[in-house]
Amino acid sequence: MSFFTEKKRIISALQQLEIQKNVPVEELVKQLYVEGVDENNSKLLQAINAIMAQYQQRILQDANNVKLINDAVSSGMWNMYIDKNENVEKVFWSDEFRKMIQILVPFLAVQVQVLSSAV
Repeated sequence: MSFFTEKKRIISALQQLEIQKNVPVEELVKQLYVEGVDENNSKLLQAINAIMAQYQQRILQDANNVKLINDAVSSGMWNMYIDKNENVEKVFWSDEFRKMIQILVPFLAVQVQVLSSAV
């Protein structure tokens, strides 16, 4: 295979690569596979895969650091997506955040009852 054909296939594979939001770090693409291109014989593909592996490792380290911080302060992760009109499109809650909410729900219900009876 010529160098230019290999390069075109690798570029095509990179263009088709999609990374979805809110995918667990462990499920992110770690390596690019290109049909008809052997990584052992392609320095370009080796370099791309080395870079992807480094980014994967860095993302995993950052995610672990955030988890450690949240564990230390007894907090939970959540994320909210808001559109241009300031409407909530999506909300994602971690298991830790869900546990926190479950603990707070009875407390909040009592507070609402107290406030409504005071009126």
